[in-house]
Order: sequence, then C-alpha cells, then structure tokens
Amino acid sequence: MQRKKHILFIFVFFISLGSFAQYQVNNNCLNAWEALTDLRVNTARKIVAEEIRTNPDNYYAYYLDQMCDAYVLAINGSREMYDKFVVDFEHRREIMDEKDIASPYYLACQSEMLLQMSAFGVMYGDRFSGVRKGFKSYKKINENVELFPDFASSKKLEGFFNIAISNLPPFIQWAAGTLGVSGDRQKGFDLLYEYFESVKDKKGLNAEASLYIMLSYKLNKEPAKAFDFIQNKDSSVINQRIVKYFYANTAYRSGHNDIAYESIASFEPEKAEVVFIPYDYMMGKVLLRKLDDKAAYHFKRYLDLNKKDSYIKEISYKLGLTYLIKNDVKQFNFFKEQSCDNGDDVNERDREAIYDCELDYSPDVTLTRCKLLLEGGYHERFAEEFLTYNFNTSLLLPYQLEYYLLKARYEESLGNRRLAQESYKTVINSGRGEDYYFASEAAMRLGLMNLKINEAKATKYLELARELYDSDYYEYIDEIAKRELNILDD
Repeated sequence: MQRKKHILFIFVFFISLGSFAQYQVNNNCLNAWEALTDLRVNTARKIVAEEIRTNPDNYYAYYLDQMCDAYVLAINGSREMYDKFVVDFEHRREIMDEKDIASPYYLACQSEMLLQMSAFGVMYGDRFSGVRKGFKSYKKINENVELFPDFASSKKLEGFFNIAISNLPPFIQWAAGTLGVSGDRQKGFDLLYEYFESVKDKKGLNAEASLYIMLSYKLNKEPAKAFDFIQNKDSSVINQRIVKYFYANTAYRSGHNDIAYESIASFEPEKAEVVFIPYDYMMGKVLLRKLDDKAAYHFKRYLDLNKKDSYIKEISYKLGLTYLIKNDVKQFNFFKEQSCDNGDDVNERDREAIYDCELDYSPDVTLTRCKLLLEGGYHERFAEEFLTYNFNTSLLLPYQLEYYLLKARYEESLGNRRLAQESYKTVINSGRGEDYYFASEAAMRLGLMNLKINEAKATKYLELARELYDSDYYEYIDEIAKRELNILDD
C-alpha cells in the first residue's frame, strides 16, 4: 500500500510539473501564426496576448510575442523600435530562462530569438553585438540538435544556418573563419525541406517554413529554385501575404516579371495590419522592368516611408533610372548623387548601388532599357529596342562590353549556344584588363552554360570569373562562381 502511494506521488509530481512549465503549440498559437504570416499583425498580437493571459506558463507564446515584434521591425522599423525590441527581448528572456529546460522547444526558441537580435543588431549598427549573438544562436541550436536529434523545429534553424554561413557578407566572413564555423548548403536545404514536410498541414507554420526555404534560396543566389518551390503550393500557403510578397520577389529575380506583377498587384496592402512599405519597394522594381512611369511613384513613396538606412542607396539609384530611361539625364544624376550620399551598405542590394554610383561613365539609355526588359523576361520588346541601337567600334568601351553581354544573354535565352558563347568570349577578350564587371560576369555565365555539358570547361570559366573578379563588382558573380566550383569539387 505504501509503495503504491509513493508511485502515485511521483506520477502526480511530474504531471504537476508539466502543468506549470510548458511549450504548447496549441490552436491559439497556430491561429496567431496564420494571422502573422498574413500580416494581420494586430490580430496575431491579440491572440498571443490572450494566450499569455489565460496560460502564462506557455512559454511558446512569449516566443511568438517577439515574432510579432520582429515582423514589424523587419518591415518598417526604426532605431527607437529596435531599442525597445532589445529591452523587450531581455524582459521575455527573464520570463523564459531556466523554465522547462527539458523541452526541445527551450533552446530552439531561444536560438531563434537570438538570431533575430543578431540580424537587427547588424541592421541597426550594433555589428559586433549582432555577430556575437548570431554565433550564440548557432551554438544553441547545435546543442539542441545533439539533445533532440529528431526534433523537427530544430531542423529549421539548423538548415538555415548551414546555408546562411555559406553566404555570409564580407564583414562577417572573417569572424566565421576565425571560429572555425562552416556551412553545408545541400544539408541545409535537405533539413529545411524535412521541416516543411513536418508542418505542411499546420496553418501558419507551413507558410513560415516556406518563407525560410525561399529566403535560403535567395541567400544562395538561386531565386529560380525559390520560384519553382513556391509556385504550386497549396492556397493556404501561397495566399498568405508574406509568402505572396516573396513569391513576387523570387519571380522578379528569376525573369518572370509578369508573374511578379500579378502576385504583387493582388497583395492588397491596405488589408495588412502594418504599413508594409516593401510593397512599394517590390512594385516599383517590377514596374521599372516594364518601363512603366508609375515605378517612380512607388520608389518615392518607399523613400518617404522608410525609417531605416537600408535599401536607400538601391531605391534612390533605381528612382534615377526611371528618369534615365526617359532620357532625363539631369534627374538621373540628381538621384544617383542621392544614392551615393545616403543610406548604408549593410545589404547586398545597396552595395550593388555603390558600384553603379561610382562608374566613370553615364549609363547608355538604350542599353539600360534593354537590360531591364531582358531581366524581366520581355524578349520581344528587348529585341525591338536592341535592334535600334547604333552599335559601332567608336563607342565607349563599357558600352561595347555591355552590348555584347546583353546580346550573349539574349542568344542564350533563345537556346542559341554558339552565338551566346561567341559574344561572351568577345566580352572576356575585350574587357579582361578593364576595371568593369562585364568580363567577370561573362566568364561566370560561360561556366554555368557548360556545367552539364563539359565540367572541365565549366571549371575553367568559373575559375576565370573569380580571377577577373574585383571586390567592388556585383557580389553575385563571385558567389555564384565559388558555389558552383565547390559543387564541382565534391
């Protein structure tokens, strides 16, 4: 009898312990996720607040509470909002630290909260602190993987870290190398796909898992794969506003500009419960590739509403292009100077704008229009514009190089391999000793053309692309070449 009482006491003790310390991904939390990925942020906040009020020991709700703040801060934050985010992070961690540490969610949630702190720290100028928190987040998720190797949620961050570490920006690469941190891209994507499969039927979480995969493909300079991944997904995923935005983004970056336009045009920003200025960022870029005058309105609105220093350089320069393609060189130069003088250089798009700002020549109007049309997938319109270009050998060398590079890309898009290769080689031979990116990009594209046909030739041109690359050029050239060489070496 005494023994039975003892067993009952132990049973009741552990049941009681579970009721006071818990990470419950319950229906309230899933509803909050669904609202958040649809950018109904106020609705998500109310659901989370109610969950915390009625179930204050559900620590997953505090993680979700930070997620709501992180979405708003990422969309259109300010330094003041970031400072408050830091304070709120510390407060939430005071509540969560050392609570239910036996749960596999404990380190997973802590790691993701630290990762957000890391990203925002870098974004708002606290680079050292941000990098430190990033490595701390990496350590936490690896610890969780060791403790709970089959825990699905860990695969999300473990996968993302493998890809992100393989694509670190230059100012962080040195730190990763010093600490011996490395990433495996293929392992990263395998893990992310495993995570997506585990949550594909869970509202909200399926959209968030899709978002991680799309962002990872973007980081890995493979927007076409992100586009392929998302375009046939269930409506419960693809109709969520944050997914719809990134669907437009990946369509834009992979040459499907009309699909990008359809997606962003159906976004309905007025129904989002947050001022979603990325809508104007994306709509402006899509319209610019259509050579549509309305692009300028969206770029100006974005610049007016943006509270951060990021993407100022990129959008200021693109606003200048809306005038250049109409032959208004004076207004182009004005906004080019704005791009040079304003904003920061933390993200890649802004660093690309820095290269554009520092060119020792003014872009050619017709070639600029042609490049926009070609990158948008408007091949017939490109051909019409391109045929009007009065090419001759007395042109400035960068105009000649850009002409042949565009010609090569067009011929490649039509499947005319021989003509494409001839033009790429012309760019390399004429531009390899010059301080322009054209020759390096031509070599990179020649390497990609030969990947499935002649590995030796692919390796030769990819190595040449890296040899010709200068740190001031567009980063995607060297990163794509390096990625493909690593794959060929495996």
